[in-house]
Amino acid sequence: MHLFGITTANDDITAEQLALAQESGIRVCLWDIRKQKEHEDAFLKSPDFIQSDDIIYMLKAFGKYKK
Repeated sequence: MHLFGITTANDDITAEQLALAQESGIRVCLWDIRKQKEHEDAFLKSPDFIQSDDIIYMLKAFGKYKK
């Protein structure tokens, strides 16, 4: 198998663990992100992907929201 990443709940991984995974060539996707504080925490961890229930908030946070 040629796997290249993991998905995990935001609360189940620290920024240090996430960085270690990325340094090892593993892409990381965070999920279970619903509230603004959870979005901010996920942003600060710098994952490769974020799976969110609030796509509009995510787009606004990255300056990509166009109404």
